[in-house]
Amino acid sequence: MINDRLTAKQAAEISDANSAMSDVNQIIQSIKEVAQKGERNLIVKAYQFGSGECYTTEDKYPTRCKFILKALRELGYSAQVRSETHQFVDIWLEISW
Repeated sequence: MINDRLTAKQAAEISDANSAMSDVNQIIQSIKEVAQKGERNLIVKAYQFGSGECYTTEDKYPTRCKFILKALRELGYSAQVRSETHQFVDIWLEISW
């Protein structure tokens, strides 16, 4: 008999949360680097933010993006997905402090 059952869904959620936390740590490192140059904002296109997956309302963002946004906002950062439409749509995460 298996005492501690861990479903595949639960395992995936744990993996995703750890991966997203790693993403947050990398973003924080980037923030530190630009803050040391006297800048007060950072534009990020990685971590799915530059893809069309975030070209929707925030409640429909991928789980990874929602986790990153929540973590940054809890740390006091302003974090918003922005976009500009030209011939193609340009999408990014803008973080400011």
